[in-house]
This record gives sequence, C-alpha cells and structure tokens, in this order.
Amino acid sequence: MKERYSQNEMLINLLRANRNFSTGEYMPLLSWEIQKRNTDWGFLGTSADRNARRLAESGILGRGREGKYATYWYLDPDAEGEQARFAI
Repeated sequence: MKERYSQNEMLINLLRANRNFSTGEYMPLLSWEIQKRNTDWGFLGTSADRNARRLAESGILGRGREGKYATYWYLDPDAEGEQARFAI
C-alpha cells in the first residue's frame, strides 16, 4: 500500500470500493457522503466534492443528481455500453 495518496486517488479508490458485487455495478455516493470522511486511504476534507466534480468533468467519474445532491460514481474504463456511462 502506498504511503500517501492524493485527494483524487482517495476519491477514485473510495468510489471503486463502492461496488455492488452481485451486479458488478459501481454504486453512486451523494456529495455530502464524500466530504469530511475517513477512508482506508486517508482523510477526505471539505473540498472532496469539488475534486469529484472536476474528475467528473474530465470523464473519470460519473455524475448525476438525487434530489438536491450531486451523486458520483466510478466509471469503469473497461465496461461497454450503458455501464461505461452510468453505474445505475
């Protein structure tokens, strides 16, 4: 395991770990769920949702909306079709 992870690496690892193993889909997390959170890779601070938005804009994460909150999920680069675009 790496000694230190960047905020982006921690976000990607957290969202990759949030997987439904029976369906294989990456499940979304609400924006407030990724702020001020301890993970196995380090602490995500209050700017974690801004970093997630930047990663979504660059195509690394998926972004959606649930009520008034943004949702983020890992986009599997090896998936095809809908799974490559949407986790749900």
